[in-house]
Amino acid sequence: MKLKMQWVALVVAMWASACYVYGTETENLGIRILPAPAKVVVDGKVDDWDLSGGVFACGDVENLRDKLAVWIHAAYDQENLYVLARWIDETR
Repeated sequence: MKLKMQWVALVVAMWASACYVYGTETENLGIRILPAPAKVVVDGKVDDWDLSGGVFACGDVENLRDKLAVWIHAAYDQENLYVLARWIDETR
């Protein structure tokens, strides 16, 4: 009986500690929407974007910043709002 209680206590302790082990997420409270520097062509290329106002988002910065994350950018002109997502994942 004593051994069973020790195992129960061990399992509860492991579960409780696992509940509080989280990676540090990025906290983004806004995004700068910049004027488009030139006519934006929707072609999947980023050479015509001003990337200075980007926002980095990652769920676990310590472990996943180079494996699974995204940069989000926004630009506008008189007619449209453009959103660019440059993601980082292990398939690239």
